[in-house]
Amino acid sequence: MFRKAAVAALALGLALSVAACSDQGTGTGGTTGSPAAGAAALPTGSQSPVDTSRKVATSTDRYSKVVVGIDSDPQDLLPFNVNSGSKPAIYHNFYESLFDLDNNEYVPRLAKSYKVVDDLHYDVTLYDYITDSAGNKITADDVVFSTQQLIKAGSAFKYDMFDSVKKIDEYTVEYTWKTPITQVGELEFPWCRTVIFSKKAYEAGNFATSPVGTGPYKVTGFTAGSKVTLEARDDYWQTDASAMSVRQQSNVQSIEYDVIAEPAQHVLALENGTIDYSEDVPAENLAEFSSGGKYADTHSVWLTAGSLLYTLTPNMSSSSPTNNEKLREAIFYAIDNNSAAQVTGTTIAATAFGTPFFSDYVKAWDTTPTYFNTYDPDKAKELIKESGYNGQTLVLFGGNDATAKNLLTIIQSFLVNVGLKVDIKSVDTAQVPNSAAAEGTWDLFLNTLGGGSQVGQWNRALSNTEYGNGMSLGFLKDDQLQQLFTAANTVKTHDDASMTAVHDYIVKNALQYAVVYPRLNIVHNSKIGQVYLREGEHFLPGASTYYLD
Repeated sequence: MFRKAAVAALALGLALSVAACSDQGTGTGGTTGSPAAGAAALPTGSQSPVDTSRKVATSTDRYSKVVVGIDSDPQDLLPFNVNSGSKPAIYHNFYESLFDLDNNEYVPRLAKSYKVVDDLHYDVTLYDYITDSAGNKITADDVVFSTQQLIKAGSAFKYDMFDSVKKIDEYTVEYTWKTPITQVGELEFPWCRTVIFSKKAYEAGNFATSPVGTGPYKVTGFTAGSKVTLEARDDYWQTDASAMSVRQQSNVQSIEYDVIAEPAQHVLALENGTIDYSEDVPAENLAEFSSGGKYADTHSVWLTAGSLLYTLTPNMSSSSPTNNEKLREAIFYAIDNNSAAQVTGTTIAATAFGTPFFSDYVKAWDTTPTYFNTYDPDKAKELIKESGYNGQTLVLFGGNDATAKNLLTIIQSFLVNVGLKVDIKSVDTAQVPNSAAAEGTWDLFLNTLGGGSQVGQWNRALSNTEYGNGMSLGFLKDDQLQQLFTAANTVKTHDDASMTAVHDYIVKNALQYAVVYPRLNIVHNSKIGQVYLREGEHFLPGASTYYLD
């Protein structure tokens, strides 16, 4: 009991000491924070321009080798679960999909084009000269087979609209949808997250350890829990410069991914030169590699935002105290996002319900005073009185990864500070979805939202079709919210006005809260002239710039 109280007191002191130094005001009528507040002094969003006076690598004159530190083991290299763990950092070197997703547009990759036949039928035509690293030609049969294998593996995530895919001719397939495609980025998973591979290669080999893909790199080695090694393909199929995107370049000959679980070991590996790139350097070590630091002459630092969003969802069921709007609003005003970001050292304070990473995020939300960007504990205390809160213990629920645990403790501290009783319930991150589905077990849920767009990120929290119970996340049944969300998520009506209508409704009814979004602490060897991030957040070595002199 004493230890628990001591830990809570320490966390509260730490959080409140940071809050006292925060840019956000306190007391009634607290001031509005600025975008990315709490990290304003950091060089986020930009990196040094390429030195044009120096010789840089190309796909025909490559840099020799880059070693990348990653924080988790991919476990296998099967062409499924491509968004799981460290796989997004690795897979897109050697696996490819029909399209890439770019600003909610489907950009051809293996596909040459697509044609809307009618509302329920789309034809996709492949390039007729695609080969994998073993020399197998990729045809319509392989698209059908790859899709079937994904479904068989139980990895057909967000395939709700999918009915079937069939071969039309050697290089054309027809997709049949269950319903018309109307939502923004609705085909992200069938078209952009489904890896296409050779049926012949898959049936003859072992893709778990030795996959054969169509990408500009091939796998040459895989040791589970240790490393993945890749080599550039001199026989890469896409040679048409007018059709090739930067993501298909191979500016480095060899890529090695080293699994390093502990952030402190990333720092040591960078210092001694055993890795060239990491996104896992703790905030307190960044100065060593920045201007004036011990390793500044040999390294560069770039801090940029990721696309995930850490949110706090209230339980809206009648059995939970957070069914009370005044109490929800009090909770939201009681939390200082700037302090949360500073304490974690790897996040940026949210100032609206979303992530500025996305092109459909509306910047005006940042400067509109709301509980997202206003820390006001005095107002929170007044709202608690108005809510009729009578001392019930609120259960704050979330995962057990390092960032989540820090945030749970900080949030608990702020809520206790305004007079609320809060217990933390933390489970293994893999168990979070199942535990969150139990209605009577939590009152506040610290969740992470991802997606290919802002409205796509919202989908997981706001759509009433995600969980099979006719309700949004948090056991919320709100027809008006669904009407507004549907308009924002429909291609024809997706604009700033429809997005803002959803955001305003959330604020007016205190339905959701956003705490922070990830900050990538990128440190790399200065031989890497400029880092290329696929979809803005995944290092793609072959597309990056390297100095050869």
